[in-house]
Amino acid sequence: MGYLKNELSKKSRYYLSRDRYLELKHFCLQYDEWRSRLLEINDISAKDLVMAGSDKITNETERIALERTVLKNKIDLVERTAMDADKSLWYYILKGVTEERTYIYLVNMMNIPCGKNMYYDRYRKFFWLLDKKRD
Repeated sequence: MGYLKNELSKKSRYYLSRDRYLELKHFCLQYDEWRSRLLEINDISAKDLVMAGSDKITNETERIALERTVLKNKIDLVERTAMDADKSLWYYILKGVTEERTYIYLVNMMNIPCGKNMYYDRYRKFFWLLDKKRD
């Protein structure tokens, strides 16, 4: 998207500084890592914890529960924000912000049901909303 080359005007309703946009963008690009790690954590069984030593079970269980909660909250934040940006386009927005899928990709591979201007308006709205939620 041309957003990085041509920053939005400060008059735009979805204006973010370039640095804040990049921070939020890189936050979202970790989405697949969070999902993978959450699956790994969910595969840890009580048997694995017992083998680690009974005195470590409580601490390890707490650590795993905390990590699971943090990951789930990040995943939910990105998904809910995509839904808040546009209830009918949220999945396409999610693909765009977490996988850097371009509008051309979304048209050709996923048949996005809207025009380029509408998509990028909702894309900008997503980051604007995420900025408010992460404050």
